[in-house]
Amino acid sequence: MKTKILRSLVLAATLAVGSFASESFRPFILNLAPGTSAATVQKVLGRPSAVLGKETWVYFDFTKSNPNAGNPEFDTLVVGFTEGRVTAVKITDGRVVRQLLAQQQAQAAKSTIAAK
Repeated sequence: MKTKILRSLVLAATLAVGSFASESFRPFILNLAPGTSAATVQKVLGRPSAVLGKETWVYFDFTKSNPNAGNPEFDTLVVGFTEGRVTAVKITDGRVVRQLLAQQQAQAAKSTIAAK
């Protein structure tokens, strides 16, 4: 359940922060069409930096095929899956994703301590 909540937060943050309205954004081109298998994604991009459950992969410091490389607002790729197939691909600000992951880890640590 916590993974689903975090996945929702990450996807919401990528939609809010990784907005295409930014003047510094250049179109992102990567051939990961909806329905692409997780195995194909891994062949194309390699292993993800972080995995949130089975349905969300995160690639920090993403530069492959990224015309926005070096721009901190567009340095992290988030790939969403449903039943092992790509349903969303979004490039976003990795600082926000890292903050969400840190919050999740802190919450998990508190839960572990409280359970003892």
